[in-house]
Amino acid sequence: MVGLYFCFIGFFQLTHGNPELGKRFTVGGVAMIVLGLGSFLFHATMLYSMQLADELPMSYGALLMIYMCLESEALPKYPALPYILGAYAVVTTVVQIIITKTIPIFHEIQVTDPLQ
Repeated sequence: MVGLYFCFIGFFQLTHGNPELGKRFTVGGVAMIVLGLGSFLFHATMLYSMQLADELPMSYGALLMIYMCLESEALPKYPALPYILGAYAVVTTVVQIIITKTIPIFHEIQVTDPLQ
């Protein structure tokens, strides 16, 4: 259910946001919608195949929010930042896909409570 709230927040950003702030805020609104849809699909179906649709948009959204917080001016302060965050996103995606395909128990242990 929370995923639908993220969709609402993203839709609100797209419809009521200030377009003069730049494309990054439009992309942020789209990212919130994708994050919400992925989370909703995973938690509604609880299918293992939908797990990446839940987790990867969260990683991408967090990277986008870091970029939006650090680059809030019209001119970029950190020109290399998009490349660094993009490289991190690629590495995270590859590692997540490889780990969940080859060692699925790793992910199951990662998300469970170790004290149980």
